[in-house]
Amino acid sequence: MTSPMVCFARKGALRAVSRVLLVSLPLSGCYTLAPLPASDPSPSTRVLVRLTDQGTVDLAPRLGPGAAALDGTVEAVRGDTLDLLVRTVELRGGGFTTRPGDYVAVPRPVIGGVEERRLDRRRSWLLGGAMVVGAVVLGRALGTSGILAGPDGGTGGVPVQ
Repeated sequence: MTSPMVCFARKGALRAVSRVLLVSLPLSGCYTLAPLPASDPSPSTRVLVRLTDQGTVDLAPRLGPGAAALDGTVEAVRGDTLDLLVRTVELRGGGFTTRPGDYVAVPRPVIGGVEERRLDRRRSWLLGGAMVVGAVVLGRALGTSGILAGPDGGTGGVPVQ
């Protein structure tokens, strides 16, 4: 027989994991990349900017060595420069570095290509469904009555008489 403290800790851990899953669900969408037409991307567009070899060299003092592509949001297009609010930098050897909120002005001559990052609603819903199923399976495996269960196994509401 399992002690009440172990059951309480197990249920508390499940509630914590479930809450993290529910909070992270809107943040974990699936994205696709689509080439942008030759025209300038509009401000607030989420893009992936691929750099030329010369771009990797020219932007190394700002981004570090080996930058291959910048994932970020277009802030402005000024003449021959694309201003980005960078989220991550993909590296030539694989991998990436995060640079949240880092502003980078990218000259057009060093841009190898620009793709728009679009939220794929269908894949995101499938991912969300899979996360919910995973939470339910985890709850059943740990022997709780649900993700909203209180410490005593109930939902925390007033008992109905």
